[in-house]
Amino acid sequence: MNKIRVVIILEFFIFSIFSTFFCYGSSYSPEKLYLHLDRNYYSLDEVILFSGYLEEAPSGAIGQESRFIYVELLDNEEAVSRAKIKSDFVGRFSGYLDLPDTLSSGLYTLRAYTRWQMNRPPEYMFNTTVRICGVGEEPLPAPSESDDIDVTFYPEGGRYFAGRRSVVGFKAMNSDGAGADIKGCLTDNAGDTLQFFESGFDGMGTLTFIPQEGETYYLIINDSTRYELPKTSSEGAAVNVMHRSGTYFISIFGRITGNNGPRKLLIGNSSEETLLAEFTDETVSRTLRLPDSLVSPGINRIILLDGSENILSDRLFYKYSEEDDNVNVSLSFDKKSYSPRERVIAKVTVSDSTGKPLQGDFSIAVLKGVFGSYQQEDNIGSYMRLSSELKGHINSPKYYFDKSVPLGVRSHDMDMLMMIQGWRYYDISSDETAVYEKELSQGISGILETWGKKPNDYIITAFCPTLQTASFIDVSGAGEIPFELKDIDIPDSTTFILSATDSKGKNRLSLFVDDEIFAPEGEYQVSLPKSYISPKKPVDYSATILQFEGETLSPATVEAKRSFYWPKEYVSPFSTVFERRQVRTREELKVYDFMDIPGYIIANFPGFAWDGRVMYSNRTNSIRNAVSHGKIEGIKTTISRTPTKLYIDGQLYDGDGPWDQLRGLNISNVQTLYVLRGPEAALYNTDGGVVLITLRHFSSSEINEADKRISLNRISTVPLGYQKPARFYSPKYDTKSSLNSSIPDKRNTIFWSPMIITDPSGCAEIEFYTGDDTEDLYLRIEGRTAGEKYFSKENVTY
Repeated sequence: MNKIRVVIILEFFIFSIFSTFFCYGSSYSPEKLYLHLDRNYYSLDEVILFSGYLEEAPSGAIGQESRFIYVELLDNEEAVSRAKIKSDFVGRFSGYLDLPDTLSSGLYTLRAYTRWQMNRPPEYMFNTTVRICGVGEEPLPAPSESDDIDVTFYPEGGRYFAGRRSVVGFKAMNSDGAGADIKGCLTDNAGDTLQFFESGFDGMGTLTFIPQEGETYYLIINDSTRYELPKTSSEGAAVNVMHRSGTYFISIFGRITGNNGPRKLLIGNSSEETLLAEFTDETVSRTLRLPDSLVSPGINRIILLDGSENILSDRLFYKYSEEDDNVNVSLSFDKKSYSPRERVIAKVTVSDSTGKPLQGDFSIAVLKGVFGSYQQEDNIGSYMRLSSELKGHINSPKYYFDKSVPLGVRSHDMDMLMMIQGWRYYDISSDETAVYEKELSQGISGILETWGKKPNDYIITAFCPTLQTASFIDVSGAGEIPFELKDIDIPDSTTFILSATDSKGKNRLSLFVDDEIFAPEGEYQVSLPKSYISPKKPVDYSATILQFEGETLSPATVEAKRSFYWPKEYVSPFSTVFERRQVRTREELKVYDFMDIPGYIIANFPGFAWDGRVMYSNRTNSIRNAVSHGKIEGIKTTISRTPTKLYIDGQLYDGDGPWDQLRGLNISNVQTLYVLRGPEAALYNTDGGVVLITLRHFSSSEINEADKRISLNRISTVPLGYQKPARFYSPKYDTKSSLNSSIPDKRNTIFWSPMIITDPSGCAEIEFYTGDDTEDLYLRIEGRTAGEKYFSKENVTY
């Protein structure tokens, strides 16, 4: 369970201390996930590169972080791209996200989460805004300037009372959601000025005054625009917090009626909760003194509960720790300036404030300088400490941890933020239990539908053609029998063929695979940071290149006027893209569900023949015998009857009678059909054509009476497996021919590494080559030490 503390607080007298109150058990300790992207601005022929950092709340079990994360690109309510990433180190993930070529220019939300995080609402998951520029499309215009100002008010502790010194926070925003600078005066209903004010960082500020009973108060800006403050309260309670000379002064005032039982005042943070006081007064006015030593670093929450454990008032405050500013990152280069295509050697050193080296790991992106404006608003420190725990969007979260800003200034601005933004990460009123388990391994689950009424024993086999592995599970019963194959390895695009038989070898059974579960997509509010403006100069895009298993792959050049189809599943060892005319999808096939598969192919793809057992390609070959005086003397015509090759779910069925595999199946069993004829099949070493079939994925939610009449004792499924590792490709200009190559180097991401580990001296060295444009480079580092202290570095070189 979470840590629990009981403390004695000295105020004007000593309160009695009782048992502590709320907590989340360690079985439900939340996880935090942060992604470092190489940038936030992409064209469609690029990929989004990312490095993930996952950690549990301090109360979590060490070493039991989830082993898989999901990364999605959302277009409002729809996930348009998704990848599953397997940890490559404890709490570390690296991968990439493809951008579909159907996207248009605009702003999209990139979201990342674990299965464990699905136990909480989607806003608790990591999300950031990325900007996509379609090929040939103009960049988005800069956000329009507007004079419209919206001012909202936040009484400290939720309410304020007449006759009491009160603090009311406010935030001014323009129409783009950015903080607005305002100044003016506070007046009463008669128009008398009580005080002048001016907003601070991000349009935030506070008003401190003693309101009077029945009076109305207004904020006046620009000499005429008037905003009315909330009315004073006559019932309820408010908690105020003030920090002076190493002590937190916690003031409580309220009138609480109609509720029996003691009131509780607690302080909580991410790992522990403490009961500060308990009382039964209907009218309460007290002040507690809480020494710094009894307050944990980070976000703390003072909560006042009534006798039924409803929240009457709460107040957040942040305590900076020495660790927040205790990690230094230095960066040095072997030269002051570089020529095009020249080698760069950079040294990164991580140390504490005394110069002692710190070991850790970090991710690094080196970009064209123009992309320095297209970066995440958060870094790893501001996200883990702040953004992940507050409600709503925070403008410029990195500011609150910027060591170039004096700590006293940051503390003041942070306290205004705490008063205005609501804490979201820990909720006292929650009695949730975990619905989804931590994903430590992979598996396949579903239902075996038996046709007999008597219980029987069955064997389910899951065969993976690409991995040449098989798993087995024994089940018993009748009717709908659930099954689950656990702890199997599932790389991306891996087909599993499931089959079921009973103890007598009969197969009048049906298998159905459960739908995969992802986080609710919902509608995300896309915020528009100030940094999303048009570049000062045009961005010359070029494709991102990745390396897979030693092979360098780059996106294919697509000819105009030709429509292509990229399979979502594993189809064969060769084809990764087809022409659209060669493909029939489930939507196109469903009207032919009554037909058998060979009959459909013959009717829709001329040139094939079926003899009841084997499919042939009837290909006519005309051979010119001789030419005399420009005239053809003779032509010999032959008809070849080469058997057509058959692939089912990526597996070649060869030998005697391969088409027997389709016996008993019709078009209703087919998800996608690919047909290649003549020269199109040359890659498969045949002139008889190729038919590639992916069988239909039947899920338990799709079971209906029509499906049950079809014997589906053999089906295939392609679950979302973990992404196969890929390495960012960075060219080396270490030979004269490569240096003088006429092929342009217009890389936008010059260098990317998702994880670099420092040596015992806290150092790491990176090496890369510049491209053709070397006016300046932007470099960004995100990382954490072995003691989980966060560090970041942003730098524009030469």
